Amino acid sequence: MNTPKAVAGWEWIRQGAQLFKKRPFEVMFTFMGFIFCLFGMVAIPQIGFVILMVFSPVLGMGFMQVCRQVDEDQAFQPGTLFMPFRTPALKALCWSGFLQMLTLLLSFLLTMAVDGGVLWDFISNNRMIDEKAIRETSIVSSLLIARVFHLPAMMAFWFAAPLIMWHGMGVGKAIFYSFFAVWRARSAFLIYFVAWIGILFFIPATLGLFANLLPGLLSFLNLLLIPIVVSLFVVMYCTFFTSYKEIFARDEQV
Repeated sequence: MNTPKAVAGWEWIRQGAQLFKKRPFEVMFTFMGFIFCLFGMVAIPQIGFVILMVFSPVLGMGFMQVCRQVDEDQAFQPGTLFMPFRTPALKALCWSGFLQMLTLLLSFLLTMAVDGGVLWDFISNNRMIDEKAIRETSIVSSLLIARVFHLPAMMAFWFAAPLIMWHGMGVGKAIFYSFFAVWRARSAFLIYFVAWIGILFFIPATLGLFANLLPGLLSFLNLLLIPIVVSLFVVMYCTFFTSYKEIFARDEQV
């Protein structure tokens, strides 16, 4: 386990962009398949959310495996996204997804002490959070509290899936190592998150400025925004691999 410098947080983003640029069609194809599967799971009535949470680490490792293939110049296999379903790590990956779901639900349940269950009502009934709800309730504070309570869980599960699949760790050991790996790299992760906030704010703001200066190009700029946002999310998912690669030595993999 390595402890990266703070600047590594930006390097992960830069390396993720390079990884995407290296073989964009293969990475994008896998990412779209990943998103399609997630939307298909969440659309299942009653149990869609549970299925989504349980299997998201499995599909996430499918995308990570493609990133690893691209990074190592291996031949692309179209079925790589579903490869984790055929590995001995499947059960442990599903358990990690289930535990992550429990921590997420717990963080939202804790907000009931702040808003009397308003946020949980919106989530459990799949309702949209509108301006009236934001204005008349403490729902924004509840969202912030839920995120703060869930932060340790995010640290614990950030690297759990690759540690389970590529290092052969059990769920508990993977969660333990992931938490302390993120804690030791906290300065790098701070730069990482600040950089992403800046990127996700700067690009829409720049396009909005051009739209105000050149209103005739509004339709074109709106059309341009879609592939830019999708590409940014692809790069973001690629950084899950680049951050893992930086912290965990490759010779530790199984």
